[in-house]
Formats: sequence, structure tokens, C-alpha cells
Amino acid sequence: MNFSIVRRYIAIVIAIIGIAMLLPAVVSCCYRESAVAFAFLASSGIALAVSVVLFYRTKQKPAYITYRETILIVVGSWFGAASAGALPYLITGTFPGVIDAFFESVSGFTTTGASVMTDIVSNPYGILFWRSFTQWLGGMGLIALFVALFPVFGMGAARMLEAETPAGQEGEKLNPRLRIAVRRLLIIYVALTLLQTIFLIVSGLPLFDSINLSFTSIATGGFAPTALSIEDYHNGAAEIVIMVFMFLGGINFSLFYWLVFRNQFKRVLKNVELRLYVAIALIALVIVNYDLIVNMGMTFSEAIRVGFFNTLSISTTTGYSTTDFNTWPSLSKAVLLILMVIGGSAGSTAGGMKVIRILVLGKYLHRDILKFFNPQRIISLKIENSALSATAERRAIELILMYLTVLVGATLVMSAIGLDIVSAVSSVASCMASVGPGFGQVGPYGNYAAIPSAGKGVLMFAMMSGRVELFSVLALFLPSFWKRF
Repeated sequence: MNFSIVRRYIAIVIAIIGIAMLLPAVVSCCYRESAVAFAFLASSGIALAVSVVLFYRTKQKPAYITYRETILIVVGSWFGAASAGALPYLITGTFPGVIDAFFESVSGFTTTGASVMTDIVSNPYGILFWRSFTQWLGGMGLIALFVALFPVFGMGAARMLEAETPAGQEGEKLNPRLRIAVRRLLIIYVALTLLQTIFLIVSGLPLFDSINLSFTSIATGGFAPTALSIEDYHNGAAEIVIMVFMFLGGINFSLFYWLVFRNQFKRVLKNVELRLYVAIALIALVIVNYDLIVNMGMTFSEAIRVGFFNTLSISTTTGYSTTDFNTWPSLSKAVLLILMVIGGSAGSTAGGMKVIRILVLGKYLHRDILKFFNPQRIISLKIENSALSATAERRAIELILMYLTVLVGATLVMSAIGLDIVSAVSSVASCMASVGPGFGQVGPYGNYAAIPSAGKGVLMFAMMSGRVELFSVLALFLPSFWKRF
């Protein structure tokens, strides 16, 4: 394995994070937080210095990159970004220790939204801006970060995508020239962010809050600069705006590409994953609203407002809240837990197992039931009239099994650490799906601060495993991965 080339491109990612820190430094200056601005400048300097050392210790980039190097670069880049992102928290003293600072940074870049920050509103504007900005960068990274950086790889660019994208996501090729496709995706991403900011300002929210919420809505991250998330605003118009952009964030961004740059509206409407994504959300909304009205005694208007917002927030893995859904009836909480695991569409900023995998699993089971009473029948598994390759089919099913295995294993560890079963299950499910809040101790009115350090380590692993391609993360634990051959 060529560790030199691995260091080279991880250094580029760290450098980008270092440059990104200049923006919250400017924000801090605008709010006359000179000490915080200095902390961001110092953090930026450290990140850039580390990146320079790593970059210039490498040899000239090779023309060929192996799959193992690709996997290590992808996982290492996420780890490097989170490490650099923790520096402002440490230098400003936002958190008392390294683990909490790293946890908040990992949660930000993976767009999870699980926080260990106990008094959000008392923190400086610069820190709150950085929290939200890390989620925006992380959401953008899922769609474009590695492709934007690594067209210089040549052949390695496609491998970057394979190591970072969910299994089962096939058939939606954007453009044969990756650099052009990525630029257009970034234009869409930035445009949606700006559009939401304008709508939130018009709805009556302050400029700072509008920018922060726009960063974390389209990225389906969930960090908010308030103590009680969106509930603190008591603004129905803002809730509608946020719901719309959360929902858009959970859609495969390649569909925006086909709609905006190719004007193929019919192709977008015929997309089976989009249809299933909408269907799952609608079914969940009906069940939750019925449960809130019948079993919790809410009026129809109350159920519609809190039911729609919080259900969409969980189904898109954003994690905002306008009420304490920890107190909802068991049926509603069960639906929310299922939505956490399913998540949004492949190619979106949302987390979870992804709707496309649920679709593949459903078609796989349907085919096997048909073959059960007619073994000689040959049935190909098709997505939108295109046969799914045997490799993609197998990987999608295997990843579902691996996802559930990690979920169960991490839950057992969290239970052994001392969490009650509800908090253990929901914390792991929420972190793996990049949601943030769960139930019990980690509900929307709670946080992750009281969880022991070992538990935070498990949850950080869950965040990374759920956000980056699970095969890529688990491959690092195989001894054969590190052998030189």
C-alpha cells in the first residue's frame, strides 16, 4: 500500500477544513468576539501547517491508485476533517476534554446532530456558526467533496465514489466528466441553501439563525443555535420552510441534476426510489397523526403541526424537533425508530440504510417467494426496467445485514456501559442513521453529554459507519487489508 499517496490527499482535505475556518473567524469579528476569532485563526493555522507537512512529505502522485488506498483515503479524510474540526472547540474551551470536542466535530461532519453541548445559547456566535457549517460541509461532502477533490486521481475518482457511496445506488450517471457534474451539484446545493435562507428571513427569523438553519436543513444535519431546536422559534411559517428543505435534502441529488440541467421532469417523476421515499413518508405521517389524535388526545390541528414536522425531521434524518416526541405514544415512537433505520434516498444528504436498499430488499424477497413455489422460474431483479447486477444486488443485501449487525452489537455495548435499553437502542440507531436525537436519555430535550467516554467512542464509530460506506469502514478492521501484497 502506498501510504504516501494516502497522506497526500488526506492533507488536501485537512487544508480545505483549515481554509473553511476563516469564515467563522469573520463571523466572530462581526460579533466582536475577538478571542473566538483568534481561536479560529489559530485552528486554521494548525490545520494548514499539518496539511503542508503531510503533503510535502509525499512523493509525486502516481497514475494508478488501488482499491485499498482509495478506501483508506476516504475514511481517513472523514477522520482528518473531524480531527481538524475539533480544534476550535478545544482552543476556545467550549468543551472540557478532547473526547467531547471530537464527538461534536464528528457529529457535525457526519451531519448527525447528536450534541454534547449542554448550554447552546450561551456559546459564542462563531462557535454556533462553526457547528452548523461543519454539517453543511459534511452534507456537501457526501454528494461531492471527494469527487470535487479527486478528479486529479484520474481512474481513482470513480473508485472514490464506490468506496463512499451506498451499495445499490446504480443507474443514475450524471455526466461522463465528473468535474462538470460535481460543479453542477454544488451549484444546486448552494442555491438551495441561499433560497432557504431568504425564505426563513421572510418568515421572520433573524439573519444569523436563518443562515445556520439553512446550513443544517439542506444537509439534513439538525444542529440549531437554540436550546430547544425549532420549538424555540414558535414560528409556523419557518417550520413549513424547514420541512420543505429537509424533504428536498432527503432526495437523490442526481434527480435535481436531471431536472435543472437536463429538463427531464418525467424521468424524475418516474424514479422508483423517489416514489417509495414519498410513500414511506406519507404512510408514516398518517399513522403518527392518527396515533397522536386517538391515543394522546391532540386536536387535529395540533397533530398536523407537530406530527408532520417531527415525522419528516426523523424520516429525512435531520433531527430537528418542535416538541418532545419522547412523550409520544409507543406506536408513534416505533414508527420514528423505523424511519431512523430506513433514512432517506441514496445520493442525498440523509443517512440511514437508504430507501434504495429497502427497495432492493423488497424485490429480492418478492422474487424468492415466487421462486419458492416455482423453482425453475428465472426472474431478474429490476430497478426501473433495468436489471440490477448480481454484484449490486448482493452488496445491497449484505450491507443491510451488516448494518443491522453493527446496530445490534453497538446496542449491546451501550447497554453494558449502563444505558437503559430504550436509550441504548435509540442512541445507536440515531447515530448510525445520522439523526441526532433519540428516545429516553438522548431524547430531543436531552443530549449525549452524560454518556460515558466509552459510550461516546462507540457512538462516534456508529456515526462514521453510518455516514461512510459501511464496507469501507469495516474493511479497515481486517488484518489482510494492511498486508503488503
